[in-house]
Amino acid sequence: MAIDPKKLRRLVVDMLMEDDDSTTPGEHGSGEHHAALPFLSGVLYTQPNPDGSLKRCGNCANYATDTGRCYIHAEDVEITPAKLCGYHVFSPEQLKTFTSVLPLAPVLPELSGLREAGEGQGCQGCHYYAGDDSFGDCLGVVSQLGGPAPVEAKGLCARFETKEA
Repeated sequence: MAIDPKKLRRLVVDMLMEDDDSTTPGEHGSGEHHAALPFLSGVLYTQPNPDGSLKRCGNCANYATDTGRCYIHAEDVEITPAKLCGYHVFSPEQLKTFTSVLPLAPVLPELSGLREAGEGQGCQGCHYYAGDDSFGDCLGVVSQLGGPAPVEAKGLCARFETKEA
């Protein structure tokens, strides 16, 4: 089922702008409580990569290009340059080697959100995004001022859900 971003935006804006005395986004003075939308800061939003590329393991500092391993995932987890998780830290696509590993427990793929990303992902490919190729609004979160949060098209957060064609 595809979600129409324009209809979703109207629903979110109407819900947040109801005339009530509530201070929590998503709660209404009618006594009926709805799940609050998270704030942008609560969904690990990251700004676009400095070089303008989309986020993917191939341009992440945690990915060793010589071995195809990820610094935060277990050795037996298959990682390719075309995958992505929520722990992305930008690093230019170049030869990267790890000479040691920190003594930390590996992050499970289901907790990191490891997934296929193809050429990369950004807000513009998410069904919560309503905007153009540069800037828009995220309808899956709320800004500190109320209403949808402004985001950049090549930013990314943990609420990312692939936009259906």
